[in-house]
Amino acid sequence: MSSTLQRDRAAYFRELHHAGPVLVLPNVWDAAGARICAQAGFRAIATTSSGVSATLGYGDGEQITRDMLIEAVERITRVVDCPVTADIEAGFGDSIEDVLQTVQAVIATGAVGINIEDSKREKGAGRHLASGRADQKAARAGDFA
Repeated sequence: MSSTLQRDRAAYFRELHHAGPVLVLPNVWDAAGARICAQAGFRAIATTSSGVSATLGYGDGEQITRDMLIEAVERITRVVDCPVTADIEAGFGDSIEDVLQTVQAVIATGAVGINIEDSKREKGAGRHLASGRADQKAARAGDFA
């Protein structure tokens, strides 16, 4: 993608954040889903880290590698003509420099937005958090065994 086209998409994505009361971003995990959402008329698309991980056979929470994520985002940006914002977990790095490398690589795929988790980088952290929420819901629901 040309840098001019990417800048135009980024500017449009920014405009969408101010264009109305709500910006709806469908979460996709592969190129087919991205294409379907774009054809359905969504003006921008987001990736879902858990969905990308699941389609590759892994759990959420940086169970996939940085390269696997970048390749997935590249496949998605390649098939749509709308802005794509990417969920990059906690950034796939233990340092600011590592996270910056991830951001730069994702932007190089054609993405124009980045979502970064507000949690510590721990493999499987998302899975354990979801499990904890399930336990809390079950406890509130009462005895179901």
